[in-house]
Amino acid sequence: MPRERVARYADLYRVVDVTRVRQTDENIRASQLAALGYDRKLTDAEKATYLGLLSEMESTQHAMRNVARQLLTGAHALGIDPPADQVAERVARQRDLRGACVTDVKLPLS
Repeated sequence: MPRERVARYADLYRVVDVTRVRQTDENIRASQLAALGYDRKLTDAEKATYLGLLSEMESTQHAMRNVARQLLTGAHALGIDPPADQVAERVARQRDLRGACVTDVKLPLS
């Protein structure tokens, strides 16, 4: 396999590892927000804490969108696009979980 192709695969694997770490962090923050599901009055300190957590999650999700784009673009460059039916199924599953804000993915990304 040519060195350039090996390097591209290595880059994708590094991105996946970074994504795993970020996803774990996001899952921890999401669990810390679970208390917001209960109807109660928050103290000013709790409000500040929860707003900080929400801000961190927003930043992480923005970064995750960029990483997903990077992964799909890198995979496409290697000729390993995910099957369209699997992409559609995952998008539908996410839409069921998260609502209409989930948009369709058209591959390859441009």
